[in-house]
Amino acid sequence: MPQEDREAHQEQSNEPISLHSQSMSMSLESLVAMLESQRNDIKQLQHSADKSRALPARSTESEAKDLLRKVKFNGKHFSAFKIKFQNICQLRHIWDIITGAELPPDNDCPDEEMYAYEDKVTLAKSYLQTSLSNDVFDMIREDNTPSEMWKTLIANFETKEWSNTIYVLRRLCNLRYEPKMDMLKHIGKVRATIRELSDMGKAISEQETVEWILISLPDSGPDNYTSFINHLKPTPQHEIKLKTLISALLNKEEKRNERHRTAVQNVHVIWISSASGKSTTTQLRVK
Repeated sequence: MPQEDREAHQEQSNEPISLHSQSMSMSLESLVAMLESQRNDIKQLQHSADKSRALPARSTESEAKDLLRKVKFNGKHFSAFKIKFQNICQLRHIWDIITGAELPPDNDCPDEEMYAYEDKVTLAKSYLQTSLSNDVFDMIREDNTPSEMWKTLIANFETKEWSNTIYVLRRLCNLRYEPKMDMLKHIGKVRATIRELSDMGKAISEQETVEWILISLPDSGPDNYTSFINHLKPTPQHEIKLKTLISALLNKEEKRNERHRTAVQNVHVIWISSASGKSTTTQLRVK
């Protein structure tokens, strides 16, 4: 075969291989482009999901704002305020910002992460300032971060509240029921003092409330409650329900008042006037 014919035949033989290689190269490029597009779509979905997790739902935001309107700290009952305020902040995921547990992200972090942190700091400041009275707000005015503001409140009110708790406990110990008192009002006074302690963070159970009421009753004299206490019927767990105790005390008070009314009705005063009107005789009979 002549040289020219062989070269022409070889070129014809290589042409399908070249076309096949070109086709494979184009298919590979298309596949790479498709995979890259899918990878970008996945990243966008992940970013949207992360953003949704970082930002609370609108309903949660509205709920937190509604609760925040009802929480106002004026310098009293810090423990009660702390619990309520913590619950509100946890709804918005900013409690760790306020306590200082969540630290700022690194400087080389993505911009979205830094923006999210700064938004939470701004929100935490707003919540703190909104929940304080003007007098209390003046105490934290110079603080820069939410955690500094919170530490100022802790230092000024949480320690002071401990001594106030001792004072209220002493007042509770001194509460005493007198026979001429209204029993329901006395019970209300004991329970109000206990609620005051609860607001200070001193939790008192129902059984302890029962015990405090019984302690306040007289244990000597004609109107002592020793027999009454001995006849109380506790549960198998040696407990007296508060409602049961109140009902029994009011029933005892009603019986005592009924005896008093009966005694008054049986007092007969007979005035016997002499003819001259200079002397009288009084006769009393008490049943």
